[in-house]
Amino acid sequence: ESDKQVEEAGELLSDLMAERREQPLYQSPDGMHLHPIASAKLLVRRAAMTAVEGSGKVFVMGEADRLVAQEGGDAAANALLKFLEEPPADTWVVLTTTEPERVLPTIRSRAVPLRLARLAEPDVRSFAESQLDPAPSGAELDLLVRQADGAIGRLVGHAEAARRTAE
Repeated sequence: ESDKQVEEAGELLSDLMAERREQPLYQSPDGMHLHPIASAKLLVRRAAMTAVEGSGKVFVMGEADRLVAQEGGDAAANALLKFLEEPPADTWVVLTTTEPERVLPTIRSRAVPLRLARLAEPDVRSFAESQLDPAPSGAELDLLVRQADGAIGRLVGHAEAARRTAE
């Protein structure tokens, strides 16, 4: 059953990547979205594979604060921790989060934190005008840019919330 769960996680990931190619603007997941142990096993399994092109591999695991310890999943959790501590040669793992304090301490201790600077207001405004559909303007655009506080993800989230409220 464990292998079946890993295969299903791989299929779901493939479907998600296809969706992202169609709609690349990030949407915040609902409160129930977690990274199950099957995802960790899939990551470790794929990292062990040889790269098709180039010599290295990069894995990006978004929302690392949603990695959770699961009862009965000690072996997979330990495999993930070992993988993060000693990844295969030429392999990089990027964990992202907007809430680093919520990342499991055992994972945080194996990571090198990197804080990204906020974007300048004109950059956020330009992104909103060119990428949001429908593109906001006037006072609505000014409000969204202020609320974003230099974060494109926050801008997209506020724009989506405003769109849902308007419907």
